[in-house]
Amino acid sequence: MDQNDDFGPLFLERVDTLLGEMADSMEAMAGVVRDIVTHVAESESLFSRYLQHVLAWSYGCKNLVQVEKWIALKMDTASMMDSSLHCNILYLHIICRKNVGSILRIASWDSEEIAKELLQNEVQFEGISFVSAIVSHFLRLVGENFEANKWSNSFSLFLNSFAALMEGGVIEDEDLIVNLRLLILLNVLISVDVEEMAVGRIVQMITEDTISTDIATVSGCLGLLKDSMSETPSKTKEAQDHLLRIFFSPWWLKVISNKVYNDDAIFLMSAIKQRRDYIKEQTAVVLLRNVLTCRRGNGSQSTLPTSSFLPSIVVLLSCELNANHHESFSESGERVGMPHFVPHWLSTEGVNTPPLTDVSIDEVDWYLRNYHNSFDDCPLAKVVSDIIFGELIEKARSINSDELLIMFQASIQEQKEVNQATNARLLRCSGQASLQGPVSIKGCYVRALETDAILLTFVCKVAEELSNYSRSFALEGVNAVCAVRILNGVMPIFRWPDFFFKVIMKLKGSGHLANLLSEGGPLHNFNWCQQWMQGLSSHQRDVEMRLRRSEAALREAEIDEDNKARQFRRCPHCNEMFGVDQVNCGVFYCGRDAHGANGPAVGGRAVQGGYGCGRQFRLDEAIPYARDETLLGPLREEVLANRNLFEASNQGAELWARAERLDIPPISFRLQNEDRTSMSSKIFNISLVDHLQQTPEEENICRLAAILNQLPRLEHVSCLPDLIEFYIFIHKTFRHVVTREESFNMKLRDVMDERLLRARFGAVHASHLYSLFLRVVEKVNLFLTANENRVNFECEDVAMPFTDLMDVSLIQVLSEAEHPSNGH
Repeated sequence: MDQNDDFGPLFLERVDTLLGEMADSMEAMAGVVRDIVTHVAESESLFSRYLQHVLAWSYGCKNLVQVEKWIALKMDTASMMDSSLHCNILYLHIICRKNVGSILRIASWDSEEIAKELLQNEVQFEGISFVSAIVSHFLRLVGENFEANKWSNSFSLFLNSFAALMEGGVIEDEDLIVNLRLLILLNVLISVDVEEMAVGRIVQMITEDTISTDIATVSGCLGLLKDSMSETPSKTKEAQDHLLRIFFSPWWLKVISNKVYNDDAIFLMSAIKQRRDYIKEQTAVVLLRNVLTCRRGNGSQSTLPTSSFLPSIVVLLSCELNANHHESFSESGERVGMPHFVPHWLSTEGVNTPPLTDVSIDEVDWYLRNYHNSFDDCPLAKVVSDIIFGELIEKARSINSDELLIMFQASIQEQKEVNQATNARLLRCSGQASLQGPVSIKGCYVRALETDAILLTFVCKVAEELSNYSRSFALEGVNAVCAVRILNGVMPIFRWPDFFFKVIMKLKGSGHLANLLSEGGPLHNFNWCQQWMQGLSSHQRDVEMRLRRSEAALREAEIDEDNKARQFRRCPHCNEMFGVDQVNCGVFYCGRDAHGANGPAVGGRAVQGGYGCGRQFRLDEAIPYARDETLLGPLREEVLANRNLFEASNQGAELWARAERLDIPPISFRLQNEDRTSMSSKIFNISLVDHLQQTPEEENICRLAAILNQLPRLEHVSCLPDLIEFYIFIHKTFRHVVTREESFNMKLRDVMDERLLRARFGAVHASHLYSLFLRVVEKVNLFLTANENRVNFECEDVAMPFTDLMDVSLIQVLSEAEHPSNGH
């Protein structure tokens, strides 16, 4: 205890001494810290290390000296440097919070050289001035120690951040656009790995400052590319495609001036219309969709989709479409009918159009009159239709079929109100369209395509509602009469019923469709559904059973009558039927035994005295018995009626099979990184396509993505089993039957003729072979059409020697050539 008492005061005294020494040390350390913070830009310090950690943790910037120098410069300029460390830290966070975009812009460069150059020239790290300075820097780099790969990597980083750098600005300076296009062209040439000579031409233009202003347009840029790559034509298409994807990407279209925007849009329309080989259909849909939707009009969300498109571009499109259709008007100047666009996959069957009638009819009859494809040879119409249909499919997610019906009626009414004077006004506007000023698109050709797209969406929505709810809003709402009239009018035309039932089968299967068609179902009373009801499997079984029973009854009656014809004759006097049991002297008495009662009986029985007329005649005078047609006639009529029912049932079953074979193509407008799911994804096989992504500035991820030209379609893969079976049949049947010379002149349509097949293989097997052949022809032809009649063979783009499998000679199928152009 005493020791503890002595130790306590000594311990406390020692603690006091140590605390005093620490206080002196802390005061000395504070002086050092103040000295370091004062010279933060030139020395390695505690604040500098803290700044490095902040940039690394919060912004992902590591070991970037130029960013640190820029922040220090900002603090010095704003007189924020303070002697206290905690105040400087606070100022640091204020600077970072207010200048996030600028910090990320400086940090986005791979080389410190450009950031250092921009700092020295006191360039503002924002807007067009910043972009212009960077473009000037890259132009100087081309003339000074140009290293293609290193330069391309650095410039690609610049393009990746382009949208964030612009901060919503628009480039009005034509020289800046020319320089940008030229640098992009140079970067594309490097990326496609062309010869140094092609890259050298562009580098020479930049170093000698012989840049032409024609490069301000896409056509001029593509022309320069073609001239530069005259020695490497194999790479030209790849480079052209790459350029188009950049110059019609959303991020580029948003920053170019109105004049350049308009010129580029006209060039794209012309290229699509003229089927330029450097722009494929799917790419055209995406690029033109960007042009139409990148800069929106003033349309509200509740209006038609084209109302939100840029009006001047819509008018320009209508002018291009007008060249493929000639309007017709009545003597009073009213429009006789509107132009229609029918997708090729709907119009592959025979045309069955309503007749022309008076102009004074309601909207539905007026719409359906002379319903045919007015744009048969216009690829631009198909591209525009795909874009509009894509917009409508997305809109249909949030509305029902009744609302689509109202939209359809309003669209028809707008088209019907177009008279000769309105059409002349539209034509005048199309030649004077600009991106500024009010432009009316009411009644134009793009709106006509929209009307057809609304009908397609309406039919699709009705089918989707029937699949999900076994009822449709349009068929039960206040506009039900109009909805029924539209369906009754359009379903007998082209392949509309195939499409309608294909949607239902794809969503819920054929069993659900059978319930909808059965008695009490919502489709039972439609006339155009009657033939489909006859194709129901249950109905088909009943009809087949009745046909078999009636054929058995007729066959039994015919056998009985034939037996009578062989065994019986008729009395020449009373026409009574009798059988000849024995022939003796040849004298007969009708109903009697001529040789007495004890003689042989007729038919093994004694003849009754009252049978026959009893008159005498000779055998050669007796008339042979003929089949009783009064007995067979009704049986034949019953068989004929049941056979007609059976044929109708088979035709109905073929309708089901034909609907299942309907090839609904992908909707190629969809963008891969859009998170949108709709009922269309269940109905249409969406072909996903990348687009040039725009990213918010704060994320700093504006990555440049390439558009995929075309993804494989599963419909074509599903054809392989039929194709293999057909190929085996052809080889097994004809390989050793016909000579090589004969097979040159034999077409598949003649070889697979249904009558010849029935004569050779029997009804059942022939029916199977003929159906197989039709399926193979349809699938192969669709595949060729979708791929522009070209196939890929061992990394080679090969043109097929035929467009229709029906017309292929037998030798081309039997050939074992090593190349597709020679058959096989």
